[in-house]
Amino acid sequence: EYPLFKELMRQTVESLNSAVAYTSDPKLLNTKTAVKAKSSAVSSRSGLDAVYSVLTGGADQGVLPPAQVRRLEARIAATADDTDTRIRLVRHYISYEVRETPAVAKARLTHRLWFVRNRPEVTKYIIYGIFGRPDSKESGEYQTLRDEWLRQVAADKNNKAIRLNAMEFVEEIEPEVAKKILSDGRTVDAAAYEFPFHLARLVRSEIDAPDKKLDAEQRSKLNREVLEYGRIALVLIKKERSSERDPDRGELLVNLVRIAGQERDLQLAESLGRELVIDFGSDINSAAYSEGSHIGNIALGTVELSRGNVEKAAEHLLVSIKAPLRNTRGYFTNIDFSLAKDLFRK
Repeated sequence: EYPLFKELMRQTVESLNSAVAYTSDPKLLNTKTAVKAKSSAVSSRSGLDAVYSVLTGGADQGVLPPAQVRRLEARIAATADDTDTRIRLVRHYISYEVRETPAVAKARLTHRLWFVRNRPEVTKYIIYGIFGRPDSKESGEYQTLRDEWLRQVAADKNNKAIRLNAMEFVEEIEPEVAKKILSDGRTVDAAAYEFPFHLARLVRSEIDAPDKKLDAEQRSKLNREVLEYGRIALVLIKKERSSERDPDRGELLVNLVRIAGQERDLQLAESLGRELVIDFGSDINSAAYSEGSHIGNIALGTVELSRGNVEKAAEHLLVSIKAPLRNTRGYFTNIDFSLAKDLFRK
């Protein structure tokens, strides 16, 4: 992905390049040349390389030379808990540029397994960065790691971080296993909002799965499941108001208000829409400002239209478009046309 990323960045900033004509004092030419010669030796990495490194958390280390891999493996043999070295080796072994051999597969599994057994609370982004080789349900590597994650959860049932990391490991490949991990978590810690929050997410992903065909009854059943888990999570998440929880609350409100509208639970849609507008659609500096002001007003307009207040509904539609556009530093995507369509039919 790295060359493609660099090309994308180049094209993105190309339109911002400009040339300025000027004449300089000839006396400065020698100085300019000297400075240029000096600066060229400072670093061989371009600005795009540096940007990419920041975005990937250093995951762009590339393939390590064989001699360096051997040195790092020797360091691990001498100091097993050298996590930084293990992370470098894991990121090397998961690279698509490394030819897959039995030795590579064994080494990769060894290091990944060590992290599950010895550092189960560490998130996958710290270990793998934002890129990683996807696992397959049929692979022995995935099955070994999954079984170890389940053992870690069983050994420390009250550890929320381990449970959530285990859930994250299996959720895309075995969502039913992920649901059980979360459901068991609710039994042990009913006050943790993360468990119903992620259950709502998992059910929502079933609804949105492009390869899954749902009839109206099946979709409605899953919608009600999302509402059930989501409302529980919302009550729990609001017991402690904080900037750390706000992103999850904003995401939850957006998903719930949409589903409440689909299920024609207009009382709930109005309540959630108002909360979105007040808490996320009023502060232009909020990360959720655009989506909060848009989706919240769409929900409130839909409720007004159901009451026959066409003018009020039209006002909310107008605000739902104008408010997000006030934020010139943000972006405004995924426009909801449902209210516009309903008004057009009127």
